[in-house]
Amino acid sequence: MDFRLLGPVEVWDVDGQVALGRRAERCLLGLLLLDTGRVIPVGRLLDLLWEGEPPDNARGVLQSHVARLRGTLDPDRTGGRGFRLLRRGDGYLAETDPGAVDVHRFREGVGRGQRTSDPGERARLLREALSCWRGPLLADVANERMRDRVGVGLEELRLSALESCLEAELDCGRHRELLPELADLVLRHPDRERPIRAYMVALYRDGRPPEALAVYRRARAHFSRELGLEPTAELRRLHQMILAGDASLHARTPDPARTAVVQPRPPVPAQLPPDLPHFVGRTAEVARLDAVLAGAASMTVCCLSGTAGVGKTTLAVHWAHRVWDRFPDGQLYVNLRGFDPDAAPVDPFDALRRFLGALNTPPERIPQDSDALVGLYRSLLAGRRVLVVLDNARDAEQVRPLLPGGARCLVLVTSRDPLTGLVAAEGAQPLTIGLLSPGEAREMLAARLGAPRLAAEGEAADDLVALCARLPLALAVLAARAATDPDLPLADLVARVRGAGAELDPFGGEDRATDVRGVFSWSYRTLGAPAARLFRLLALHPGPDVSTRAAAALAGLPHGRAGDLLTELARAHLVTEHLPGRFALHDLLRAYARELADRDSADEGHAAPLRLLDHYLHTAHVAAMVINPRPDPLGLAPPAPGAAPQEHPDYDHAMTWFAEERPVLQAMVPWSVAKGFPAHAWRLAWTMVDFLDRRGFWDEWAKAETVALDAARRTGDLAGQALCHRDLASAYTQMQMFEAAEANLRAALALFTELQDVRGQAGCYNNLGWLYGVQDRYQEALENAEQALHLVRLIDDTVEEARALNSVGQSHALLDHPEHAILYCREALTLFERAGDLHGQAAALDGLGLGYQKLADHAEAASCYERAVGLFRKAGERYFEADTLSKLGDVLRAAGDDRGARLIWRQALDILTELDHPDLALVHERLAGTGT
Repeated sequence: MDFRLLGPVEVWDVDGQVALGRRAERCLLGLLLLDTGRVIPVGRLLDLLWEGEPPDNARGVLQSHVARLRGTLDPDRTGGRGFRLLRRGDGYLAETDPGAVDVHRFREGVGRGQRTSDPGERARLLREALSCWRGPLLADVANERMRDRVGVGLEELRLSALESCLEAELDCGRHRELLPELADLVLRHPDRERPIRAYMVALYRDGRPPEALAVYRRARAHFSRELGLEPTAELRRLHQMILAGDASLHARTPDPARTAVVQPRPPVPAQLPPDLPHFVGRTAEVARLDAVLAGAASMTVCCLSGTAGVGKTTLAVHWAHRVWDRFPDGQLYVNLRGFDPDAAPVDPFDALRRFLGALNTPPERIPQDSDALVGLYRSLLAGRRVLVVLDNARDAEQVRPLLPGGARCLVLVTSRDPLTGLVAAEGAQPLTIGLLSPGEAREMLAARLGAPRLAAEGEAADDLVALCARLPLALAVLAARAATDPDLPLADLVARVRGAGAELDPFGGEDRATDVRGVFSWSYRTLGAPAARLFRLLALHPGPDVSTRAAAALAGLPHGRAGDLLTELARAHLVTEHLPGRFALHDLLRAYARELADRDSADEGHAAPLRLLDHYLHTAHVAAMVINPRPDPLGLAPPAPGAAPQEHPDYDHAMTWFAEERPVLQAMVPWSVAKGFPAHAWRLAWTMVDFLDRRGFWDEWAKAETVALDAARRTGDLAGQALCHRDLASAYTQMQMFEAAEANLRAALALFTELQDVRGQAGCYNNLGWLYGVQDRYQEALENAEQALHLVRLIDDTVEEARALNSVGQSHALLDHPEHAILYCREALTLFERAGDLHGQAAALDGLGLGYQKLADHAEAASCYERAVGLFRKAGERYFEADTLSKLGDVLRAAGDDRGARLIWRQALDILTELDHPDLALVHERLAGTGT
């Protein structure tokens, strides 16, 4: 019989492997065989077999284990000889020939190898002894704590024997063959000097002195950093000999009599596909994989996931070639065809049979049973350092049987699925592969087309990168076309792509592996019908990204259901969750989704955009009214069924929502016109006014209002035109385009007059007052503010009257009529307080502050400004808080408190920096004026 403990516990006889049953029984057998022929007390066995305190019935359980082992390994099975399990006093012993136990064969073989002086014979004996190791001691039944207790010195003996063996083989002139194994040993045991010395000598003899010196530098840095020591004198002396090119280090002429006795190692599998000759970029991803390898203390799985065509396989194969020498026992590769359009996914057990064949397993030894296949595969890899690449996996279940058990193996898995099951259950390291950066994309084109060609047509090269959406597969397709026609200008290729009838046609071809449309289809076909419908509908969204709530409205689904479907799409890498709860499609996937959506019914193409627009319009409307409560001019109809608008509990929530959706809302204004819903355009523009104004996005505001105004004109909507003219004028005022601003205000005033909208007219006069005020035309500003006040008093609107009073007051202050300013602003404050309008109260206090500032009453002005700051802060009005802080700083400086002014201006600067507001420059000027 053959008892194997150096790896999984196994027993073999002439009929094959003996089934041993439970883990505890295998562990007991291993413990007894480690001390073959010696009695092990029951107490020690109980202590080893149970973590913590053994149960009350532990002795009975131990007796049951012994009985079952005797039944399995009884004398009749072994021919009446070879093994007996005996009771002696209060203990048990295993009686067998020590040569039948791999542990004892190993010890004996190492002793014989160390005693011989012939390097070739020593290497042969030590290799033979080391071949007993298939993995850690009692690999499948013991933990590290138990191994430390029962295998004292075994691991050290193994390492020492391996070092002696490598030194002997080095003496036999085999330095080149030993390099991968030495590199691996140094990587895994950086504290041991013997393999470092051997590795340096092997590199030197292979004609690579700089690399040998680099090994020394790394070792010295490690010893200093981790151990606080310098290398030994022997290692330092070797370093000096390499520096000096000492002839005594050169390889001896191999002695055939010696090298002949060294048993050749069986061929190792090298199944990696060829590396890409023009691989570029992916620096961060390669560094991450390097870090995973450097930190791998046990069997490690790394999952590379990403969308179709993003280059997962290319990266995995490239990195595998880069580190192949770290895996001296070979590299296994299989394409699992998880998303192949022409073939079913590979059965993992078929893949196992291929792997076993590559590992030199005779066909008759390859079992048919799936569990036995997995067991044999893991037994063969136990103790070996093998890189396993599992390409194009469908899901975690396809991968699990192919995971080795050996602590020294590393597994690379590529998949369009993120394989979260492997991450959760097997501790796999996830690595999402995204699109190339613009620089990487250009580098890829340069590598394939040549840098001179790219430099000569830089703008066309940038256009190609944009057309390919930085997707490596698409870039490779167009680069191949350009490479096959070196006289074709890249600008002509760009023109052909843009002129193609369908957006994906330029990226097609006869080869299914490089047909972008076909490659995308492999992922699309894995979707359930609801997720596939949502993917098609997402093509309708104008982008650049979509929230879960907006996707729910687009599809007319509950929020939670839409979230589930987006998760399914993200798992298939058809969308990317680039921010929590926000999903994006890259341009080529969007084009593919559009092609599919064109086949849907016309009803879907009308109802879905209406739901989406109503979702955004009603949600934005609620947010706008929270930010600035006022009479509502929109009069919205109820939203379409399924639109599900979102609520906003407070000012911060509303402003945050606008900030997140700002690019989408900007795109929605022209998109609503294109989709046949022009009435949504001007209403959407109106909802964004306060947010865009307070954040200083005046140019975006003007663009949205221009589109909205055109839409309102085309539908003959006078109220919409009036609002757009008025709000466009406000944007122009902020942009200091005063002539255009006045023209739009006059147009708005004429329309509001035609509509007999007194509130609208008052608003126009108020804005004219502001417009004239910022141009220092203070008398005209006062006249228009007074006209606004007259009109609002006709409609009995307390808040609007208070706003007009405050405008009149501020105009008086600018005309140096501070007493009148204070009178009007106090009246405005009283009305705002009556209405509970915090923003209005703060604005009135701001006007009062200006009045007292004109009187040079610095204390009272500062008091008003401080109260205004507090109210703006309470209301969450960050921009107005910063604006009033700036004025407070002015007052403090005028009062001679330069230090206080600087502190206040810095507070304003912090807020405006956070908002990225154009008024930053004004505060910087104030600070510069104080010498800071």
